[in-house]
Amino acid sequence: MKFNHSVRGKIADYGTMIFSEVSQLFNEYRAIDLSRGFPNFKQNDVLTGFLKKHVEEERNNYISINGHANLRRHISEIIGRRYGTTYDPKHEVTITAGASQAIYTVLSTLIRENDEVLIFEPSYDLFAPTIEINQGKPIYIKLEQPTFTIDWEKVQKLITPKTRMIILNNPHNPTGSILKAHDFDELQRIVNGTDIMILSDESLQSLVYDGYEHHSVAKYKALAERSFIVGSFGKIFQITGWRVGYCMAPEDLMHEFRKLHQYIAFNVNTPAQFALADYLGTGIDIDAITNEFAQRRDYFAGLLQNTPFTPLKVKSGIFQPVTYENKDNLSDKDVALKLIRECGVAGVPLSAYSHSKTNFGIIRFCFARPQSVIDEAAQKLAAFQID
Repeated sequence: MKFNHSVRGKIADYGTMIFSEVSQLFNEYRAIDLSRGFPNFKQNDVLTGFLKKHVEEERNNYISINGHANLRRHISEIIGRRYGTTYDPKHEVTITAGASQAIYTVLSTLIRENDEVLIFEPSYDLFAPTIEINQGKPIYIKLEQPTFTIDWEKVQKLITPKTRMIILNNPHNPTGSILKAHDFDELQRIVNGTDIMILSDESLQSLVYDGYEHHSVAKYKALAERSFIVGSFGKIFQITGWRVGYCMAPEDLMHEFRKLHQYIAFNVNTPAQFALADYLGTGIDIDAITNEFAQRRDYFAGLLQNTPFTPLKVKSGIFQPVTYENKDNLSDKDVALKLIRECGVAGVPLSAYSHSKTNFGIIRFCFARPQSVIDEAAQKLAAFQID
């Protein structure tokens, strides 16, 4: 009997990620990559020095499945100072292989067949397929343009007895919007008296600009007790390839998380954990690092004034969304592909973050690049003709 190769996977309806498609094209056309979210404008010699030290001292084998104790302690202390809530580093903080693994583990721990999970779009592209892998049902809620805020009345109407979880992404990737205090008042009102869980992806919490405050679910006791909070060191310290993140939750929830975590990750990059623990122990000025990112944002936005693109206000993150006008009504994906082929600059269309591929008419560029790269990209964008 001949083997049947027409196998249909669990997420067969999902195609290749937009990053794979864009990557193939910008390599083919040798375009400047402003599409992927990896900051690389400044190597951190102190942090990489710690990494080298621990590799040379042969800290290259397994450590605690839950993560380096000192690293968990530093995370707990930072969160405590920032939000006034203390997570027990021993029982309520777990180191993960980046934020993505933490998100995957939370959803795989909690979501069962026919559970409904509310997602705000545009959304990080890991959420929906992970829900469906676990036989849950994503319920999509479109953020209100142009500010990409949440209409909580729409949320209320979509709550059903099957609603298992609401996913927050704050600060928001890919738009850079942030939630305000009243959003958390509304969220508390909606989940009060229910068993709805919250997954709060706060990976960009340290990259909030212009005096805006980052509100974490950790600040709100009624929310924190039902929430998993996910964080990452990748963007703020420019080490996205190290894949070190963390998850925080009350002890009973973390106990369930760790049951699955041990089988998915088992061990997170050991020398990287030691290096990060040492680095956080130096009392680094995270605000100074944040200001460097803000300066990059402002510089790039200024250069965009001489291009066919209009930068939207960015309150957080490492991405600059831009709008455009054209007579041919080209979609944001059409414009993004045309940019690579004709201009030599790669960005990501916001439609890639919508399950229905909604045309938002917005392209996203990463501004956290060396100034020489940004200058060259801006020159190319200035010469670009959309129509």
